[in-house]
Amino acid sequence: RTPLASLRGYIELITYKEGPNVSPEINKYLKQALKSSNELGGLINNLLDVTRIERGTLTLSIDKIDLASIVSQTVIDFRFNAEDKQIALNYQGPAADAYVLADAIAVREVVNNLLANAVKYTKPAGAVTVFLAIEKESVVVRVKDTGIGIPAKALPYLFTKFYRVHGGLDSGSTGTGLGLFISKSIIERHNGSISVQSQEGVGSEFTFALPLADDKHIAALSKSQTDQTLVRRHRGWVTKDTTR
Repeated sequence: RTPLASLRGYIELITYKEGPNVSPEINKYLKQALKSSNELGGLINNLLDVTRIERGTLTLSIDKIDLASIVSQTVIDFRFNAEDKQIALNYQGPAADAYVLADAIAVREVVNNLLANAVKYTKPAGAVTVFLAIEKESVVVRVKDTGIGIPAKALPYLFTKFYRVHGGLDSGSTGTGLGLFISKSIIERHNGSISVQSQEGVGSEFTFALPLADDKHIAALSKSQTDQTLVRRHRGWVTKDTTR
C-alpha cells in the first residue's frame, strides 16, 4: 500500500498544480490514472481483509452503536454518486435510535458494499431504496434496487470468495468478487444474517439483520470490557482497547 499511496499522491499533486495548464486529453489520462489507483487500493484492502478473515485474525472492536445513524448517513454520502447516474436514492427508516452491539467501521463497510453494488448495477432513471426497521429482536436493513438483477443459478454462490456473475452483471465491471464475501463474514461474526433476493431485469434486494442491543447484551459487553479478558478469535471479537 505504501508505493501505491506515493503514486496516488504524485498524480493528485500533478493534477492540482498543472491541471489548468494541461490539455483536455492529458487531464483525462490523469483522471483515469487516479481512478485506477483508487480501484487498486480497494483491491489491496479487500485482499488484506480476506487474509485476516481466513486466518481468524480480523478483529472487531465491539461497542453499542446506532445503526440507523450509520445507515442514514451512508445514504447521504452516496447521494452524489446516485445523482451522477440519474438514480433516485431514498432512505426509509428512523434517523437514529436503532442500537446494536457491533464494530462501527466494519458495519459501515457492509453498508457501503451493498449500496455501491446497488448503484453500480442500476441503470439511469432507476431507483435504490434503503429500508431500516426494528423487527422482534433484530435491526433489519434492506437495500433494494431496480437494477439488472442476478441470474437464479448465481444466487447460491454470490457470497463466495472471488465469485463473479457471468453475463451482463460483470460486463464492464471492475469488481473483484470479494465485497459480498467480506460483508457476509462481518455480519456472521456479529451473530447476524445476510441474504439476497433477485430477479433478472427486475432488480435485487439484499437484507442483513443484527441482534438488537438489549439490556442483557449491554451488560455482558460492559462486563467483558471491565474484565478485559474477552478474546474470541473464532468470531474476530476482541476487547474494546484492541485496535483493528
